[in-house]
Amino acid sequence: MVNPKTGVKEHTLALGGRAFCCIFTLKHLIVSMEDGLINWHKLDVPTFLANEKDDGTKRLTVLDDIGQEWNLGFTIGETGEHEVISHMHYSRSFKELVMGTTTGLFGRLEVEAEQLDEGEDEEGEGKKEEEKKILESQFIELGRYHTQPLCGIKELGDTTQLMTISTDHYMTLWEATTQEPLSSVFQPSYPTACDASSDGTASFLGTHKGVFRIYDITDRRTPRLVQQMRFFEVGTPVDIVVASKDGKYICVGSTQCDFVYVLSGQSSQ
Repeated sequence: MVNPKTGVKEHTLALGGRAFCCIFTLKHLIVSMEDGLINWHKLDVPTFLANEKDDGTKRLTVLDDIGQEWNLGFTIGETGEHEVISHMHYSRSFKELVMGTTTGLFGRLEVEAEQLDEGEDEEGEGKKEEEKKILESQFIELGRYHTQPLCGIKELGDTTQLMTISTDHYMTLWEATTQEPLSSVFQPSYPTACDASSDGTASFLGTHKGVFRIYDITDRRTPRLVQQMRFFEVGTPVDIVVASKDGKYICVGSTQCDFVYVLSGQSSQ
């Protein structure tokens, strides 16, 4: 973990293997591992009193203690290699984990994100050590619309439709209730990040060769390229694309650069 103000590394956690993706919740860092396991690492969350200012002494720490574990349990054909979750995020209700695998399988896991326990003993006195919980929830397969790892999933507004991107060079729009692909758009350089406008009518794509594209997806069957821009040199990926909730701004950046661009959602300037 790195201090965002000073850039100094403050904490390192050994995972015991290669991690493919991770997300934070209020209580856990959820990590997908190379053997198909997903581990819920507990967090040491600092508490702040009302009107207390952050003086830089309190830190969020990821613990070596794993609270929950879930195993996808799939293998790839006759190779015996583990199918791995390569991208995941929680639904808007935080009741389902939406997932994509290294071979393009898309689905969900009905595991609700845990809330912080009110009145929890901060010092841990009198608290029993909890055993690791092995989750038995079934992976609900929604479809296999890509042939390579998924690297982005985004819900489109308040609809039941989704956008997925993959290293197979495709952006796909589809209807979740019927598992029907609505359209697929080939990308000359494979997409590395995506987001969508709050109303679900525009999609924003970054690629591994540094190109940023905006699509009008009002008609889900025929996405239309509206604008294409380059912010970085060829070979520097645009792997950070985040649209503000009100749709006024779009943040575009790269993990290989120490700065980002902020665009107007209305004019793309």
